[in-house]
Amino acid sequence: MPKLEVAPVETVQTDAAGFAELKVDCTPSSVEVGIPCNMEDMCGLDPCLCGPVDEWGACACNGTQVMTPQVSVASLDEGVARVVDVAGHQIVVPQGPGTAELAIHVEMAHCDPVDTTAYVEVAPFGALDVLKIALVAALVIAVVAGAVWAVRTGLGALGRRKNGRNAA
Repeated sequence: MPKLEVAPVETVQTDAAGFAELKVDCTPSSVEVGIPCNMEDMCGLDPCLCGPVDEWGACACNGTQVMTPQVSVASLDEGVARVVDVAGHQIVVPQGPGTAELAIHVEMAHCDPVDTTAYVEVAPFGALDVLKIALVAALVIAVVAGAVWAVRTGLGALGRRKNGRNAA
C-alpha cells in the first residue's frame, strides 16, 4: 500500500476584500485502481477471485481508473476565514481580520488518510480594500447603465420604425 504524503502547506495571507487559493500537494498525486464487477459470490474477497486484479489485489474485472486524492478543508475559526470547494479548488474566503487554523484531511484509495493543518492570516480592512469595492461598484453601475441605454435606444428605434410604417 503506498504511503500518502502531504507537503507542508504554507501560511495563506490575504486581505479582507480578497480571496486566496489553498494549494495542497500530495505524493503520490494519483493511483490506478480496479473497477469492481460486484459479483456477489466472488467479488470483494481478498484477493479477488472473479478475474483480473489491480496492484493491491482488488477486483479489476471492469478495467482500471485513475484516482486522485480527495482533499477537504475546514476552518476552525469561521469568523476569520471560511474555505469553499470550487470545482476541486480550495478557496479561502476572508470573513474578518485575524489568524485562523485550517484542518486539512486528505484521502485516496489504498492509502491511509492524512490529517494536517495550515494557517490563514487575514489583514484588516484598509483603504485599498475600499478602493477595490468602489471600483467594482462603479463597474456594476456602468454595466447596468449601458444595458438600460441599449434597451431604451433599441426600443426607441423600433417604435420610430413602427410609427413610420403606420403613417404610410
